[in-house]
Amino acid sequence: MPTTKSRSAIGKMSRRKGMSYENKICKILSKWSGEQFVRRGVGFSDKDILTPEWFGWSIECKKVEGIRPQDLLKTFPLSGSLKEYWEQADSQAKADNKKPMLVFSKNHEGVDYVVIRRCKAIDLLESNAIPHAVVLAPDKVYYVVVTLQELTKLDVELFKCS
Repeated sequence: MPTTKSRSAIGKMSRRKGMSYENKICKILSKWSGEQFVRRGVGFSDKDILTPEWFGWSIECKKVEGIRPQDLLKTFPLSGSLKEYWEQADSQAKADNKKPMLVFSKNHEGVDYVVIRRCKAIDLLESNAIPHAVVLAPDKVYYVVVTLQELTKLDVELFKCS
């Protein structure tokens, strides 16, 4: 007789998946910047990644099945789980006096996507011909969607707090 996984087991697998994804993003950002980005420890509920003091963004990571990058461009204003994830990123960023950054990947895919509000650093995506999408939401805020791989081609200096 086949067994079904308990909610507890599914929850543990989900947390492990999230921790693994956060560690992956920390390694990418640490290599890019030359400084430590560290996954927060157990017991922290307000942020996924502890960033260097100079880094101007607060990072929320999601490794989920329900987000498809192509849908992202069609869902402004944000709705559903994507809205919930962005609000979580925005709330923790405000608490940290930083800008929100949502980093996500669909399960079983190797591409990491970044969503941030448009800023001076992102204007350089255009001048450097880095592929990205800019979306004007109904709230008159520009959001930028870019792969993490492309974003890390930009100079670290552009991401320092001003």
